[in-house]
Amino acid sequence: MYVINKNYLKALVICHGGSEKDICDVIKAELKLNIRIISRDNGGTSIQITSLYDELEKHKLDNYDDFIKEYGNLIDYENNEIISNFKIFIIMDTDDCTPEQRSEFINKNMFKNKNLRKYIVPIYNDKKLEDVFYKAKLIDIRKKTSKEIKRGYKKLMTKWMQNEVKQKEFYKKLLKVKNYSNMHEFIKFCLDNKYTIKK
Repeated sequence: MYVINKNYLKALVICHGGSEKDICDVIKAELKLNIRIISRDNGGTSIQITSLYDELEKHKLDNYDDFIKEYGNLIDYENNEIISNFKIFIIMDTDDCTPEQRSEFINKNMFKNKNLRKYIVPIYNDKKLEDVFYKAKLIDIRKKTSKEIKRGYKKLMTKWMQNEVKQKEFYKKLLKVKNYSNMHEFIKFCLDNKYTIKK
């Protein structure tokens, strides 16, 4: 059976916590991007790398059959293959796991027995999102408390997503810190798949 949905779901995004969810919420709204954002308690409780198996199972991302039953009406698929450029992004901090667990997450070995492995894109922030954004010169963690920084992500992202010039500049800033995070890969995917009006 071949199923096609032109307004298909571009990605599922599992967020570590409230900051990541706020960032994704703004990206989804500003870019009019068809993605589904997954968090625990609306971002109020964090998801660690060590608890990802539970999250995958809970949201029907543990195996292909369950995935199709849950999301099949939102994507393009044929038999056991997703036709569209669909991704499952998992955005995680790496300060709450062992070096071995961090490595297994980044190289996808922890998903080696999952038949959705090819669609999973681990996004890591070393050691946490605030560190990466500080290194990218997007925030100044020296002048604000952690709570103040976390409350400011929506405003910050709205500023960077307001137009194409800002969006590209934001991507380039994250690209410069690729040794600490691959967040730029997620941003590039979002920019490449944003809603545009064809003339």
